[in-house]
Amino acid sequence: MPEASAVTYVAELLEAIGQIEAYVDGVDQAGFLADRMRRDAVAMNLLVIGESAGRLPAPIRDLEPNIDWRAVIDLRNRIAHGYSSISFSIVWSIVVVELPALRQAAERIAACL
Repeated sequence: MPEASAVTYVAELLEAIGQIEAYVDGVDQAGFLADRMRRDAVAMNLLVIGESAGRLPAPIRDLEPNIDWRAVIDLRNRIAHGYSSISFSIVWSIVVVELPALRQAAERIAACL
């Protein structure tokens, strides 16, 4: 089976961002923290984002040097291997503060591919 392309990985990344945006739409931090299903859904999509980012070739990631790709990938590893110790307050902050910039970067990359 052929390996997926950078186009596929960017599409997966954008799809996961869209899912997270839908899951947190109209919800404040307190609502997010109180809803385990919503937290789990967001965490799973952050895992997908990190996995897709990690599979992007470095030259593609280098198109967006202002994104801390290592942190994106490391968050995936933290979720996958240390789920019980995740601070969902920090996850909320990542979603609200960092995710919009990642979406914009991924959209710019997609436009170049």
